[in-house]
Amino acid sequence: ENEAVYERIIQVVDNAAMPANTFVLVNGDFAVEQLTAMPQPATTGWGWHGAGTFTTQIKDGIATIAVTNPGTVPHGVQFYMQNRVIETGATYKLTFKAKVDIARSFRLSLEAGTDVRFFQIINVTQEWATYEVFMTPSGGGFSNGKLGFFMGYIDETSVATTFYLDDIHIELVGYRKDTVKPFIFGAVDTSIVKNTEFNPLAGISIFDNQDKTLNNASIVITGTVD
Repeated sequence: ENEAVYERIIQVVDNAAMPANTFVLVNGDFAVEQLTAMPQPATTGWGWHGAGTFTTQIKDGIATIAVTNPGTVPHGVQFYMQNRVIETGATYKLTFKAKVDIARSFRLSLEAGTDVRFFQIINVTQEWATYEVFMTPSGGGFSNGKLGFFMGYIDETSVATTFYLDDIHIELVGYRKDTVKPFIFGAVDTSIVKNTEFNPLAGISIFDNQDKTLNNASIVITGTVD
């Protein structure tokens, strides 16, 4: 049989040593009534739209998403908050309460704009339950984070039903330690014509496996050409 073995180093730190959590949700307990979707970008409240047929309201401390037709577009019914700040390599614990009238699944996604950085299919029952998801988004940090609950078509079991959500909470619980140095491409020996100006960044590019904000301006240049 094929087998893969991985060794990991886990660093345990005090809570006081953890950075502040920049992934902040607004009205996660749904204490503030909201009967219409916040226009995009939904930054100070919740937004919703989609390809299926549904109605949504936040009332009496509960978010209710009544899906009457899940449609045929994968994950078309969306309930979300946008422009959340996500740190590079961070792991977040998301907890929320949920139930449905007819048991089925939905997709939980964390996106940078429309680029999916994490997703998980959640199976929800007809009884209130607390769900816990650990999210470590791929790639570097981003400030256009979208936390989305996608309640339209997932698979052939995606029947029309009503979803109920409450007490959505985000907690920063750890970091993926970055031990890989950035890669600089094009920094090779070269020849130039005498009395011409030398541009040390000509033909140079940079890549990091986590921090996608790095660019040539991040490169520190030492030495001179006579």
